[in-house]
Amino acid sequence: MRWEALFADLEGELAAQRWQEIEATAAELTRGDRAQIALGQRLQAAVGTQVRVGLTGGGMMPMMLQSAAPEWLGGYDGAGSLIVTTRAIEMVDADLSRAAPPEEKPRVGASFAAACRSLSRRRELVAVTSVSGCMLAEGRIDLVGADYIEVTASLSVGGRRGSRLRRAIPMAAVQTVRAHRMAMD
Repeated sequence: MRWEALFADLEGELAAQRWQEIEATAAELTRGDRAQIALGQRLQAAVGTQVRVGLTGGGMMPMMLQSAAPEWLGGYDGAGSLIVTTRAIEMVDADLSRAAPPEEKPRVGASFAAACRSLSRRRELVAVTSVSGCMLAEGRIDLVGADYIEVTASLSVGGRRGSRLRRAIPMAAVQTVRAHRMAMD
């Protein structure tokens, strides 16, 4: 009788130890799955919601998130549509509870250059800011190179229409590209 109780105790301890090992393995697999999720994929769970983006140049930018790609976030705020490069983001406040590990190989989103080409094709008026938060150019994107964009703006001199300035801006320097209606002289 005593041996049966001893064996039952040992079996119970062994079962508990196995269960702990299973729980530890499951937790490690979950961490591994989550480690496969890139920020852009994680933020796709927040598309259609209001987020706050902390920018390198300082300040917080609240926006309605419309798209998330590896190189940029797209959305709008009270001043118009905008693209924010992910390299200029220090943090994002968003509800990411719906984010899940990808079931298949992650879909690669459009590049920042592709987003700028789309604005160029539509001849949108844009305002481009630097990663330090300074205005780099206002006008139309006329050319999208491998690592830069060219923005053409009209300059007014004494209230008259002046010359056109064509400014080349390295993509690495860009924080945001805002598309909205602005007065062009």
